[in-house]
Amino acid sequence: MINLVPPEIKQRKGLKSLVYVVTLAYIVISSALVLGIAGLATYNYTQKINLGSQQAEIERLSAEKNKDKALLNQAAFIQSRVKNASTYRSSYDWNLVLNAIAESTPSNTQLTSIKISSDTTKPPTTTISGESTDRRSIILFKDKLATNKLISSSSITGLTESTSETNKTYTFSISVSITKK
Repeated sequence: MINLVPPEIKQRKGLKSLVYVVTLAYIVISSALVLGIAGLATYNYTQKINLGSQQAEIERLSAEKNKDKALLNQAAFIQSRVKNASTYRSSYDWNLVLNAIAESTPSNTQLTSIKISSDTTKPPTTTISGESTDRRSIILFKDKLATNKLISSSSITGLTESTSETNKTYTFSISVSITKK
């Protein structure tokens, strides 16, 4: 077979096909680069969203853990308070002690305070403070307290007299040791 196509036309045809191949390669490479960049951007965006949701979950779990720690600390505090209260209350019936003090108080005597010692290593001591119009009532009050089975001892720890134009007032304090039930 004889090729009768002139060499210039062959060259042009070869150049056209070469330009076509180069253009096609450029389009394919450009498309691949654009798709790759778009794919990386999409992957980066989805990873940021995923990372953000994981960080939010970590923060939520951390807050929940701290809340649980706070609840455990409060529960331990309450448990120790309840334990201390139960050991303190189990040994002494304070309602009966207060009733005994109320029943022993003379009618002309006014109580101003009742304080209980907070030393848990020793039996509790109650300090009763008040005012009366005569000394004899204070002494009778102390003696009547001492005869109660809930009280092991009572003593007058302070007694002061104040005089006004119309009457005398005695301010006192009595220390009382409480016995166990």
